[in-house]
Amino acid sequence: MTDDSNLELKEAIARRIASSSQQRITFAEYMELALYHPTCGYYTTKAVQMGKQGDFFTSTHLGADFGELLAEQFVQMWQILGKPQPFTLVEMGAGQGFLALDLIQYVQLNYPEFFAVLDYIIVEQSPALRELQQQTIPPTPLE
Repeated sequence: MTDDSNLELKEAIARRIASSSQQRITFAEYMELALYHPTCGYYTTKAVQMGKQGDFFTSTHLGADFGELLAEQFVQMWQILGKPQPFTLVEMGAGQGFLALDLIQYVQLNYPEFFAVLDYIIVEQSPALRELQQQTIPPTPLE
């Protein structure tokens, strides 16, 4: 984040506080602005650096194991529930999309019956991260 965007964000937060009836905002409102402000929020700028060399990393940056283990659990849940069709999974804030990619590729290779009914939905506020997810996750992985 540049100094200009920091200043813009500070001003946006100050305006929100000033326009509030009680001259204050909740921590949730503050974080919403800090992370998702349309022009200078952490996740809405293209300056977000994730991964081993970035600001932070998660288990999905280290390999496919986490996605594969979750896939096994979701297949088991699907079977216990009587194999509903569709089986919808919703991932909130998918970052670069590595978890979705690992999970989808794993079930496509190992559980084609489950893959056929899987409806994987990503809910993402950040346009910059949605763009990264579209680059990471092919429309139909492995085809």
